Amino acid sequence: MKRLLHIYFIFSVIKFSGQSIDSTNSLKPFIKTTNSEIKDGKFSKTEKITNLSEIRNNENLGDILEGQSINYIKNYGPSNLSSISSRGGNAQQTSVIYKDFILNNPLNGIVDFSSIPAVFFNTVNIIYGLPSSNWGNGGVAGAVLLENVSNKDYNQYLEYGNTFGSFNQKTNYLKFGLNNKKIISEFKIYHQNSLNNFTFNSTNNETTEQKNAQIKNLSYMGETKLLINSNNNLSLIYFGQNLDREIPPSMFEGYTNAKQIDNNHRVFLNYTHLGNKNKLNLKSAYYNEKNNYLDSARSINSQNPCESYINQVEFKTMY
Repeated sequence: MKRLLHIYFIFSVIKFSGQSIDSTNSLKPFIKTTNSEIKDGKFSKTEKITNLSEIRNNENLGDILEGQSINYIKNYGPSNLSSISSRGGNAQQTSVIYKDFILNNPLNGIVDFSSIPAVFFNTVNIIYGLPSSNWGNGGVAGAVLLENVSNKDYNQYLEYGNTFGSFNQKTNYLKFGLNNKKIISEFKIYHQNSLNNFTFNSTNNETTEQKNAQIKNLSYMGETKLLINSNNNLSLIYFGQNLDREIPPSMFEGYTNAKQIDNNHRVFLNYTHLGNKNKLNLKSAYYNEKNNYLDSARSINSQNPCESYINQVEFKTMY
């Protein structure tokens, strides 16, 4: 009797878990539509930070996002590597977009926000969730949209700023612009030099000085917009960076003279045609990014060059 009862119990469990009656009901499908023009749609959440150039000119984008957004910014000290985490996603799942093109490094898929000067842009839009895929990036956590809308109310301007901070940090920038009926031009230069040497207590409670942590950042951006006529315009943007960053040793590491050198050149070209009921945008981007990691103490000389060509055609019409 015990054997039969045991077999029946097993049979009952199998029968229960593999029932043939389907109790699920199919839901009616729905289609969600949105586009890059809708920054805060029904299915998306947008956080907008405006007037960057009037708030904290000498800071980097990581400092701005850390102080004025709900994103978690992971950084390794002042001016060191800074990455983002949006809604629990990792840095590779959040894209940084400028002029509808992704700035994420093809080498590791992330953006070092400490290397992007806030003075180059005047507005940041933070898109949370899947609507960020409207820009073709496939990011599931979100996107950071950098915008730089030229002020057309000036004929010419010149602005300079300089700051000094702890750990022998020096930051300065220069920007100027010219505007007439046909051409709008702006040029910006950002320079940062930080020694970053400081003292701390080691695990043995001994005062230790952090060395090999200097950072040099020279960035420049030039933009020229040609107004061909009332219906056509052409813009050309150059965004270049020279980064020289020493890699400090970890707490239990000995001597190191490792450093990382980045030379990034990005060119954006945009042609716009406005019709009576349509708009045509032809966009192209060229990236030439070179990453070089050097560590003579360990005989490492790693060179990682990358070139990218991206083209977009966008057509909008009303009917």
